[in-house]
Amino acid sequence: MLHPPNGDYGLGVGRVFEHMTPTLRLDRILYPAETKRWLARVAPAVENDLMAD
Repeated sequence: MLHPPNGDYGLGVGRVFEHMTPTLRLDRILYPAETKRWLARVAPAVENDLMAD
């Protein structure tokens, strides 16, 4: 789970690459059993999480 940003933490380097288009590629879809195995490895959120609201 990703938390919403609590401020502007961007690098602000001012570099723009006009000819580099960001892409997202889906390699495969996980089977339900495989998804359960991966999610079992994820730790639950802790109450003192500094990024939580």
